[in-house]
Amino acid sequence: MIFQIWFQPHAQITRPAVPFVLVDLPRIETVSDLFVAMGEDSPLAGHRLQTRFGEERGVRLILGREPLAFRAGAIERAERPTWTMVEEGAAA
Repeated sequence: MIFQIWFQPHAQITRPAVPFVLVDLPRIETVSDLFVAMGEDSPLAGHRLQTRFGEERGVRLILGREPLAFRAGAIERAERPTWTMVEEGAAA
């Protein structure tokens, strides 16, 4: 499942251009699962998504993925993105 994640200030290595990171967490199936993981400070693994806006309003194209691992306790805020996420080259 893809989330917009805001990390705790102490967990950020550099100051990001945008305040959140788009992350695909394949083992997290629901928002509730993520909140349970946050409460337990569980280790999470997934991919940071490299995206850009598509030509259609409300669409973000996924250009690439970087492996990412972190402790769920480093999350300050998380929510589902309002954009439709589409792999580049795939039809929306």
